[in-house]
Amino acid sequence: KDTSSETRHIRSIFELDKFLKAHPQNGLKYASMYYENDNHGSVPFASEYDGLRFIFDYYRLNITNKDFSDTSAALASKLKTHYDMVSKEMGYKVSPPESNINFLGYAAMKNKNFTKAAALFKMNIDNYPKSDNVYDSYADLMVEQKDTANAIVNYKKALAIKENAYTKQKLSTLEGKESFKLTEKELR
Repeated sequence: KDTSSETRHIRSIFELDKFLKAHPQNGLKYASMYYENDNHGSVPFASEYDGLRFIFDYYRLNITNKDFSDTSAALASKLKTHYDMVSKEMGYKVSPPESNINFLGYAAMKNKNFTKAAALFKMNIDNYPKSDNVYDSYADLMVEQKDTANAIVNYKKALAIKENAYTKQKLSTLEGKESFKLTEKELR
């Protein structure tokens, strides 16, 4: 209601806000907020933070304790759905970090949640097919499940990408060329 020259700037902002809200058909993703307790010097920090949260509102992933305790492949499915949606919003492929998925896969394997572990390791294979680590990790799961044939195949895939003495040692053991047992610590 103040029509003084000092409020001309804020009044023009309110007019723009009213206009944009009255014309939603333009497809503009828009929101506004009035910072009553801030001024020209303090509002940029708060508004930039709020603006980024608004623009990237789809990025937050809500993982619960149930997601971690569930033994099915639901967590992998939830992660895939989330990152597919993020990729669509961003306009390019965004994958969950390989190391994070690998950690979750080994945690599931340690707890004998093989369905969950397999889904997570396969997710890494899909997202990072040029990484030797993803095949080595999946092979470790195959060893844990006593699927020697598939373990050998995956260790060989890992070695075809990158030579690794430890992967080679695990493969040699499975092929009967060397004898050793993987400890729980080594599987992490």
